[in-house]
Amino acid sequence: MKVELYNGTICLDFNESQHRYTIDGNDIDGVTSVLNIINKPELNDWKVRTSLEYLVDEILKQRSLSKGELTNLSFKARVRGDVIANIASEQGTDIHQFIEDYIKGNQLPFDLESVEDTRLKSFKKFIDDWTPQFEECERVIYSKKYKYCGTLDFTARIDNKLYLGDFKSSKALRIHNNFQTAAYQYAYEEETGKKIDGRMIVRLDRSGIPEVVTTTDRKKDFDAFKSALILLRRINELKHEHSNKS
Repeated sequence: MKVELYNGTICLDFNESQHRYTIDGNDIDGVTSVLNIINKPELNDWKVRTSLEYLVDEILKQRSLSKGELTNLSFKARVRGDVIANIASEQGTDIHQFIEDYIKGNQLPFDLESVEDTRLKSFKKFIDDWTPQFEECERVIYSKKYKYCGTLDFTARIDNKLYLGDFKSSKALRIHNNFQTAAYQYAYEEETGKKIDGRMIVRLDRSGIPEVVTTTDRKKDFDAFKSALILLRRINELKHEHSNKS
């Protein structure tokens, strides 16, 4: 998919299957890829717990296992957390697709009033409580100054203020979510010249009640994002230097 930005002066190629952005054949750092440089201990701990629970359950079922069987079982347990995380990610993608269709006014497979998925019920309650007037959805952004890109979830007018927001389907909000939306805000303002009055992170909880966090302070969060960007690029430089020496 080709996306023209900055009045057609920038043409960004996006490979959705590889989630890869390029300009004139050169890779462009994506916001989420940059933030992967930050350690996420809560996610790692969850994967470990998932793997251990699986391992214990299987051992208790079979009781007597050979060394080879235990080795095979431990391998399955090790990848268990990643598998479940991937499934959760795919489910989150489905939720995002539904929301995108809803915001863009596309034909939906069922009415929002009758949805069974509790995360979509959270989305409906968010709409009812905050009454956002959506302006843009799934907009690709790019910063010419810092040369990174990404895709923001939405912009919307709420109480006559312009918000930039991101939907999350995770079990909890993460600190790096703030850095992500700050990066989107900077690039959006850089290209459009519009001023974002606030940022909003909307976590679609399975309880049916959304968790909504807003902020108007961009500078500190964007500084944190830039630090991650600098760190990632230096790591990649050193990897390239070391590979050339070997």
